[in-house]
Amino acid sequence: MRRSIPALLASLVVMLALPAPRALRAGDDPTLLPPPQPGRMSVYAEADLAPHGDARGRVEIHFATEDWARVKASTPDPRRFLQDVHGSRSESEVTGEPTAAYDDKARAVVLAMDELGVARHVGQGRWLVTVEEGRELLAGTEVDGRLRAVLSTEGSWGEGADYAGRLVYLLPPGATDASWDASTHALAWTLPLPAATGAPALDVGLRVKDRLMTTIYKVYGLKAAFGSQWVAKAVLRNTGGSVARDVRVRFRLDKYAEWSPWAKKGDVVPGQAVVEPYYPVLDASIARLRSNTPADLRVEWSWQDERGQKQADEDAGRLVLLGGGEFVFSNLAASESFGTWQEAYNNAPLLAAWVSRDDPVVKRMAAMANRLAGGLGAIESDENALRVMAACYDLLRGNDFTYQHPAMLEDKSVSFDPRAVQHVKLPRDVIRDRSGTCIDLAILMASMAHAVGIEAHLALIPGHCFPVFRLPTSGTLQGFEATGIAGGLRHGSADAPSMFQKGAEELREAAQDGRIYLVDVRSLWTQGVANPELDELPAGILEAWGIREEGRGTPAGGQPPGAAQDDPFTGIYGGPVSEPQADGTTITFPVRMGIDRQPDGSYGFVFRADVTVKSDEGKELLVVVLEEGRGERRGNELVLTSTSRKATPQGSSEGGSIDGTVRIVARLEGQVLVGTHAAEGEPATPFRLVREGAQATAQPTPPAAAQDPFAGTWQGSVTQELPEGGTLTYPVRVGIDAHPDGRYEAGIRAEISATGADGSVIRVVIVEMAEGRRQGDTLPLRVTMRRITDATTGESEEEATENRLVVTLQGKALRARHGSDAGGWTEVLLQRVP
Repeated sequence: MRRSIPALLASLVVMLALPAPRALRAGDDPTLLPPPQPGRMSVYAEADLAPHGDARGRVEIHFATEDWARVKASTPDPRRFLQDVHGSRSESEVTGEPTAAYDDKARAVVLAMDELGVARHVGQGRWLVTVEEGRELLAGTEVDGRLRAVLSTEGSWGEGADYAGRLVYLLPPGATDASWDASTHALAWTLPLPAATGAPALDVGLRVKDRLMTTIYKVYGLKAAFGSQWVAKAVLRNTGGSVARDVRVRFRLDKYAEWSPWAKKGDVVPGQAVVEPYYPVLDASIARLRSNTPADLRVEWSWQDERGQKQADEDAGRLVLLGGGEFVFSNLAASESFGTWQEAYNNAPLLAAWVSRDDPVVKRMAAMANRLAGGLGAIESDENALRVMAACYDLLRGNDFTYQHPAMLEDKSVSFDPRAVQHVKLPRDVIRDRSGTCIDLAILMASMAHAVGIEAHLALIPGHCFPVFRLPTSGTLQGFEATGIAGGLRHGSADAPSMFQKGAEELREAAQDGRIYLVDVRSLWTQGVANPELDELPAGILEAWGIREEGRGTPAGGQPPGAAQDDPFTGIYGGPVSEPQADGTTITFPVRMGIDRQPDGSYGFVFRADVTVKSDEGKELLVVVLEEGRGERRGNELVLTSTSRKATPQGSSEGGSIDGTVRIVARLEGQVLVGTHAAEGEPATPFRLVREGAQATAQPTPPAAAQDPFAGTWQGSVTQELPEGGTLTYPVRVGIDAHPDGRYEAGIRAEISATGADGSVIRVVIVEMAEGRRQGDTLPLRVTMRRITDATTGESEEEATENRLVVTLQGKALRARHGSDAGGWTEVLLQRVP
């Protein structure tokens, strides 16, 4: 889903590491690019090597016609493509003023840059460029008296985008004895050393990152896997007149890392630059820092001059060690930033270090949730996984977890380039505090998912983060909106089904928009993004923190903590409410209501409704309506009036006030709160809300699935006219489930068989999942998943769809319309399957 240029462009050297070239034929041009296809790019990269090992680089990234407009729209400034060159430098360094431009005629991004230290001198005039495994030589030719090496490249780029192309090295003028070693994947050549004209002299420049995130202290020592996370770099250039021999360099971070081993850079010829990055192996004590702490970073280097005498020097810089939990969203310095969204979030993968892998506290929390779900094996089926993750969320709701807005800092204490810094909690800290930001809650849900065996991801989109789970049977990615816990029990929260729906919508919209970082937690763990060391906590810590499997809102007696034990109204109530509309339809939505008795004998209340509405663009939008107020008891009734009304789109921090007041009149029938809700100037809406924790028999039993007129299994036969003439008839089967909260889910299955013109038989199975809410005698359902399977080969793929299923009661049958305005509609009569 991520559409930024991946780190493969970080270096022309790195780009040489891809598999299997095609065989050359007579007359082939080895530099000819394969044409880009939709979703697939073509890349041409050229490095013009100087005698001292630096290079002038040029990269062309060609896109298919269908992708070009989207690329430019999502990345208006082409300099964005240079960020992967800047950010992932390892043993080479971009210098000068790199350029980037769009070439509309070629549908390409064209990058140009100067780079230090691309080739290294290995002694006796022999030079070397080492590339990663998999690249192979297509051709070695001579052009204008210079040797040229052409390599092929094709593979996977980023998250799902493929590319193919050519990598070209122009060797320095005068280079001879060029060779390609497939076993070591090294391109080598010989170039005579210049005559000595004086003593060698090393000019050393030190670059130090301005801050270091202590929670990810283990990542910095990984080097190859996370090349952009270097802490310092030394660029050593020989500005003298003869070879500086046996050049070495090492680093140290005072108090938290010993001197690194000497990096042996060998002989450095006049004019040559070598680059040495520092990836410190840090002491675990660094993760115990709780506030920003300055630290000195030192570098030492040595070499032998033309007389064989050892020379040495040193330098130092200062950086800030961020307190534990502090997260910097971007690793770019001011000179490297162009202000794009992608840059602002390029540290996103490192959030995997916050997702607990083996914390006993999180495991116990997940075990509680699993018991609430009935002890299901979460990885045995998609349904089980969804039920267990819903139970994880319900456990947070029941224990009064709340969503809090982040305290974002524009941290000016570190450098002149302030960037957003946010304190991100570890999951155990979210549990302890029973509150967290969107990132904190997403990380906690991802940690609990891992504890029950479900593959978890984190999705970062502009201004927001939510968890994503990969369902075990279908492999589908399912988003979830964890901030639905809102203000906890006292201020209302949304149910799990609504949050699954919201998360799915967010994931789909972000995929279409392109601005998303999808953090694959398990994959990053395997690459070395490890959790910090954690203190051992007592076995009963959850109980000490007040976390209970039965929740906080419904202890024995069905009343929340602190309630007057003899007051019958105090408590939390919930259930579906149906409201007639002006157009004659009826909408049903979940409601939760909390009632407290005040010290003065009055009552306070919070009333929350999660209502799905249509936006001006026709899209469905979940809006949270929150009403708060006070009232009094009159005999066996409560009479309540709102003092505040607000409507907020779910997942947003911005809401608008609603004019007018609400009057609620309610009485108790056992454990059921029965009454009316009347907004000023509108008809009253009746409701029946069940006290949370009460037995199901406390209210009239909702219709069983078999009694609901829509619920059950239905089948029918569809006949469609074919464009080339004739008709196609195939069976359709629809299963509809009715939920107590008024929500419906449906599974649609069609099996199509057809014979092609060549006599071949095609068998396809189409499965769709849909959901919605009843409107009178009509049940409109929106398709959320569509999968097509070749019944012969077993190969499946999912595709985006705007399909809907609209079902209407017709006696004992259902009249169903399936399709969309864009793709057309198909009607079918469905009979109930006994």
